[in-house]
Amino acid sequence: MSEQNYIAILKALSDFERKEEINDKISDTCQDILDTDEASSAITETNATDWYVEAEVQDDDIDVDEYECTVTVNYKAFGEQEEERGICGNEISGTAEAVINEFGEVKYQNVTAEIVNMDGDEEYDDVDEEENLTEEESDDVDEKKGLTEEESDDVDEKKGLVDEKKDLTEEESDDDNDSPF
Repeated sequence: MSEQNYIAILKALSDFERKEEINDKISDTCQDILDTDEASSAITETNATDWYVEAEVQDDDIDVDEYECTVTVNYKAFGEQEEERGICGNEISGTAEAVINEFGEVKYQNVTAEIVNMDGDEEYDDVDEEENLTEEESDDVDEKKGLTEEESDDVDEKKGLVDEKKDLTEEESDDDNDSPF
């Protein structure tokens, strides 16, 4: 394909084949979205590393003219969360406009990037943020929840009782495993 004009080749294909070719081209190059200023900026706000991208072409938004092919791409980028550094998000989603030139080169522009799963959203709802807080920070959380110090102490006490009961139940379970019956 490098000998011929890539746009001419796209125009010669059936609609189905054109969509397949464009999807393949985007799949091969979508990692380049991470090199844009918008995606890079969002990535630096997280503690995640080793990012990879999954992209999907909006089939109804493909424009092929004489010199280039422009398509809208929805993407999600995923990184590996470094939990010891705190949870600051490990997923970015957005859109990008992919412009494919006559040589088959892809440039991503008009990129949007939004951090997903940040500050306890969705995936991190089960994380007990108060476990890692100082006493002063914990008091601030209690204030935001509308708890008085006495109510907060009651919650902490009940939590302690639940933890003790859980420990006892685990010990009883261990004792049952020692039984020959």
